[in-house]
Amino acid sequence: MSLILDKILVCLIIVVIVLLITGNTFYKSQIQTSKRFREIGIAKKTIKTEVKGLVVYYRRETVWNKDSFLRILKNKDEFSSNLTNEFISIVSNYGVEVVNPTIVFSISNSSTVFTCEIHGSVSKSGDQYYATFEWLIKPLGLDFIDNHFNESVYGLSWKGVINGVPTEIICRFPYTGLPYSAWGQPTGHCHAHVWWKV
Repeated sequence: MSLILDKILVCLIIVVIVLLITGNTFYKSQIQTSKRFREIGIAKKTIKTEVKGLVVYYRRETVWNKDSFLRILKNKDEFSSNLTNEFISIVSNYGVEVVNPTIVFSISNSSTVFTCEIHGSVSKSGDQYYATFEWLIKPLGLDFIDNHFNESVYGLSWKGVINGVPTEIICRFPYTGLPYSAWGQPTGHCHAHVWWKV
């Protein structure tokens, strides 16, 4: 009797292992399909952030070709849910919180606009502010210094191509009268962090 139970237990373990492997492969396939769908048909991306107090306001506009946008409109709820969940999953790895995510669909220019607030990115000590932007640039494979972000008194910006998609990134920070220059003091930045004094 115990020999039969042992055989059943071994069979059950094998079935569970096969299900886990198959499920993991299917999940990875779904992620890859989702990434391919997103990148195929994108004409342009513009990402803007603006720091106000301790909150970063995030806005990403994606312009799609007509066919891709029509497919998105047919599955608006699923698209919105997938985009929001994916963004939260990525940025939460960097210790920040996504608040009030929303997606607007613009039929006139075949675009989607994703907006939210990012909490936990900016800290303050006295009149000194310090912000981490790893959550924004690391997933894109970028670096404020190595990718030569343009520096100004208003912040940092970059234009280029990511995964074949023309992309513009504009990061606005409080005006201090000084440019946000690499390793600058009291206003400056390093590879993924920014600081200023008010």
